[in-house]
Amino acid sequence: MIKDVLSYLDSSKLLHAPNYVVAAVLLLGACTIQLAYQVYRSRQFPHLLQLINHYFPFRGWLSKSALVDIGMYLMSRFVFRLVAISGDVLILLVAPAIIFAATFLGLPHANHSFGMIDIVICGIVLALLYDLGDFVAHYLMHRTPFLWEVHKVHHSATFLSPVTAFRSHPFEPYLYMLFHSLTVAPAVAAIGLIYDVKLVDILLLMWAANAVAFVLVLQDLKHSHVHLSFGILDRVFVSPHMHQLHHSAKFEHWDKNIGNIFSLWDWMAGTAVRQDTRIPVEYGIGRGRAADAEYLGFYGVYLRPVVNMARMTFAALTGRPSTRTEYPLPTEPEIVGGAGVAAMRTAWSVASAPDSSAPLATLRRKGEELPGPGGGDFASTGTSAAIAQSRIKDPA
Repeated sequence: MIKDVLSYLDSSKLLHAPNYVVAAVLLLGACTIQLAYQVYRSRQFPHLLQLINHYFPFRGWLSKSALVDIGMYLMSRFVFRLVAISGDVLILLVAPAIIFAATFLGLPHANHSFGMIDIVICGIVLALLYDLGDFVAHYLMHRTPFLWEVHKVHHSATFLSPVTAFRSHPFEPYLYMLFHSLTVAPAVAAIGLIYDVKLVDILLLMWAANAVAFVLVLQDLKHSHVHLSFGILDRVFVSPHMHQLHHSAKFEHWDKNIGNIFSLWDWMAGTAVRQDTRIPVEYGIGRGRAADAEYLGFYGVYLRPVVNMARMTFAALTGRPSTRTEYPLPTEPEIVGGAGVAAMRTAWSVASAPDSSAPLATLRRKGEELPGPGGGDFASTGTSAAIAQSRIKDPA
């Protein structure tokens, strides 16, 4: 049965279509639906330039941030392939070790047959656990100043496009790979003990389940200029707009919506946030354009994180303060991506002066509630004092 299901999924043109084709189709479709809705509400049809900019915002695509995304995409294709293979190998090393230990302790192999219901349940469980590994790794990168130096490359993007998904330091995918093996390998081993199925087929089922989930949650629209919410389903899945808020430069959006596919982890961890999709979102690290500009060149995106981590390590070992370039929290609206649109900012506050001597526990923000698309109020909950201080004083 599992062979037939995997063979069917393997023959699916949608799941095997190139990423850029899927992204282009989703963008065109979402932009068309959004345009129809706007025309219906305003009873006005945009002129030609507005129409072109609606589908293809030239200022954003031609910005330095977008060009960096494209460059990193071309350079990272080999890295991502290597990480995917390494991740599978690591799981296939850990899972048999767990099975061997279970057998040694006297747990029998059940060898049940794999029916369709079993395949669906196991696929959902594997997708959930894979996403849990994503969440834990992503959470640590936001809450640990040392790892934030690596992840900061991704958040320095000031314009989001599907290519931005590949804007990450080469170290980052390996961290995800490590936590995927920790969350998925035990489940792979358990399925191998219960069912008469090869471990490789279980991994193929996991990848197939992830591919289906990526299509259902419109993964390629999460890094895009299309602000789409799932409404009440935002309680279960991470919608494109929820992830766009994750990239927001606003202080109250820092370290929020960390999940990739399922938003369940965020709601349980108190890191979920929603906002009206009509409110503009400004992207970036949140330290102003000067801080974002540090991650526009080869040195900035590949070498600066390593240098910053080395400085932090040296400072920790020697007890000496590392050399840091301090960027104050912006207090005036900035221009979003050079498009000439003033960013809508809400006030944030710090309970005490944000200097290096202030204890982390004193760093707080004033929460703000904004109505979600479903009409309810969704408060920004929780914040990371450690990463707040890290962002307040970013190393050069």
